[in-house]
Amino acid sequence: MEWKDVLDMGLGAVAFAAFLKLVFRDVAEVRERLARIEENGRRQAYYLSRVANAMEAQAYRQGLRVREVKMEVEGDGK
Repeated sequence: MEWKDVLDMGLGAVAFAAFLKLVFRDVAEVRERLARIEENGRRQAYYLSRVANAMEAQAYRQGLRVREVKMEVEGDGK
């Protein structure tokens, strides 16, 4: 085996190691971004449920008033 072959094999191994390092670093970044996206999704779901609960409570309060007004209007018309 000549020194050129050894050099080629060594360069190939170094290039492959650099490729693996790049791939694993990219995978780690993707996992980190996915974790951030999931956390933001949980946070948004929490705030959305709070807004939905507040809207439901407000609609319930207004719905009771609307029903009372309708009953009075219907009672006067009969």
